Amino acid sequence: MNREDLDLVLVMPAYNEEEGIADVVKQWIEVLRNVVGPSRFKMLVIDDGSKDRTFEVLKSLEQEIPELIVDTHPNMGHGPTIVKGYKKAIDMGANWVAQADSDNPIPPTEFVKLWNNRDKGDFIQGWRAGRQEHWFRKKIVTPGARFVSRYLFGSTLRDPNIPFRLMKAEVLQRYLEWLPEPVPFAPNVFLSAFAGREGRVYDNIPVENVFRPSKIWGKLELGKWSKLIWTNAKDSFRVRRHYKQMMEEKR
Repeated sequence: MNREDLDLVLVMPAYNEEEGIADVVKQWIEVLRNVVGPSRFKMLVIDDGSKDRTFEVLKSLEQEIPELIVDTHPNMGHGPTIVKGYKKAIDMGANWVAQADSDNPIPPTEFVKLWNNRDKGDFIQGWRAGRQEHWFRKKIVTPGARFVSRYLFGSTLRDPNIPFRLMKAEVLQRYLEWLPEPVPFAPNVFLSAFAGREGRVYDNIPVENVFRPSKIWGKLELGKWSKLIWTNAKDSFRVRRHYKQMMEEKR
């Protein structure tokens, strides 16, 4: 892959978003052109094996928008897709790597807050103020992410799993190497925990959070919730074990 001198690559995983993905991409492109500057960024959208026309819509947009790069693969899940995107963004020559979700739970206009604070850390993260979302995420997922960050990695963060982040590419690359295989279900939690443990996170940035009806959380039944919690618990101890082993080998 040809490397470019890019200030930013925005990574966005997408799954079954044919109805709204065009508007989301156009909104982000407009914001990034104003905030980062034309020709100084790329937007990398990865279709995670959608069953609808998400990929076809994206490929059509790619012909119109020079900053847009579209990729696809058979369904792997949100976490592995994000990690693939991060690695590709680094290979593209990005100085900074950002991540956002394709259903726009946080308005793209809020990105200026992250970009304008990039001199304050290597991981610039917002935290969702007045959160409007499915109760399972709000009451279970985010408190669980805080617990993992604090008690397994000694890192106190407001919103470690927020899908609205800006990361220095060289630091992100090092932390990606600390993730074990297979890729954890929620890799952002652990990447933020690594950065928080080293004092590299700046997350004193409240961002607007807009409610979006969830295609996942609204359909989860009790058994699936339990399985999801168990998967994250196993991932947490697996990542912690891998992390400790790596730190011991460096001594």
